[in-house]
Parts: sequence; structure tokens; C-alpha cells
Amino acid sequence: MIGQLPLSPFMLPSDWHIYAAKLPHLAITYSSAATIVPTVVGALGMDPDHREVLRSQGCVFDDEGDSISLTNPYFCELTSVYWLLHNQHHAYVGNAHYRRKWSEEGIANSDSGVLYVPTELYLHQTVAEQFMSCHPTFNAPAITIGLADEGLMPFTGNEMRAIWNCRHLHCFQMARGPWQQYKDFMDCAFDCLWPIWDRHEHELKALDPQNRRMMGFIGERMITGLILCRDRLFNFPILTSDVELIQ
Repeated sequence: MIGQLPLSPFMLPSDWHIYAAKLPHLAITYSSAATIVPTVVGALGMDPDHREVLRSQGCVFDDEGDSISLTNPYFCELTSVYWLLHNQHHAYVGNAHYRRKWSEEGIANSDSGVLYVPTELYLHQTVAEQFMSCHPTFNAPAITIGLADEGLMPFTGNEMRAIWNCRHLHCFQMARGPWQQYKDFMDCAFDCLWPIWDRHEHELKALDPQNRRMMGFIGERMITGLILCRDRLFNFPILTSDVELIQ
């Protein structure tokens, strides 16, 4: 369990800018004391009139500026994270989803010096067993261990084996915290994913529509790994915060 730190009295919920990923035809239906920025993913090729309507409603788009919007069918909401990292800057920032939000209690009780990640889910099997039972067409455990053994990942081979052999999972590709901490954490998450994409892009694109989102599914496991190896990879505290599912 990740430990607890004393809370700062200087941070307000309104200090947060949370970028919530959504598809063009879906809405963010929740409110928050934080500033919620609807972020349209897979926006490349949108109808211009529809885009302007959404822009007038406060939406931003993952294909404007430096972007990887074209990869959204494979990277899922991570295209909005990439866009955020390369096109925005706030003192306190995070990402969410149209169906997943940070709890208001967590937002209200945030410490100004901490990066927050979703509370872990405990499994009855290893992360590798759980992954392969859901996605047997792409052996991500073996692939990532091989890349780590080659020195192509932020993790050592032994660290990658430990990640896949653990029995807890931080299920969502979400984080929030001070800008530089958030950027360092999410940049490292992408450093885990680019070697997989570079070597297996054609194989990933040939998967069926459900499994085509494989980079997003692997991303959750790599974020779990970043948290497991946080003491070596990062010089700032990382704590958990609850995430609520929106029906």
C-alpha cells in the first residue's frame, strides 16, 4: 500500500485542470470543483462544423498542435495525454475520462507536492495471467520482458518480470499532480510504450477491433510498473486517490 503524507493547507480544488477524454459524440456528464476540460480524442478528420460547436462548449481536440491523434484507435485516451503534455501547461494538472473521474474527496484533500494515481485493484491471479486471459492474441508479457532485457524499456528485465508477476493493478491510465511531476510520470509511461509500437505496429494494427486498443491496455500495466518502481524512477512522492465510475 502506498503511504500517506500530511496534506497541504494551500491547495484549492479550483487549482486543478483535469483533461477528460471523450469521443466527439459523447458528453462529459459530471461536474467537479476542479476545472474539467473536455478533450476530444480521435479528432483527426472531424466535421469542421461539429468541431466548432464543440469548441464553443469548451472542448479541446487531440489533433491540434503536436499530436498523435492518428493513433487513437490503438492508444485510446493516451492520445489526449500526449496532447496535454505537448500543448498545455498548468500548475496542477491531471487527466480523466468521460466515464471515470477523480473523487471529489480526493480532489479536496490533495497535497500540493504529490502525484496521485488511481487506487490499486487486487487480483486473484498475476497481472500477466489476468492480461493473457483477456487478450490472448498478443503476448505483451513476453514482448515487454524481451524489450526490457534488450535495454529498450525504462525497466530492467527483472523489474518487468516483477511487474507482470505482481497481483495488483492500477486499472486506469490516469494521474494528477504538479505539472512537472505529471509530465515526468506520463513521459515515462510513453517511454514504456514506444518500443512496443516501433517493433509491433503492423501486428497491432492487424488485431480485431477490440484488441486493436492493445497499446491502451498495455499502458495500464506499464503505469502499474511505474508505481511499483517509483523509488528508482522518480524523486517525488506518489500516492493513491480514488476514481469513480460514471454510469
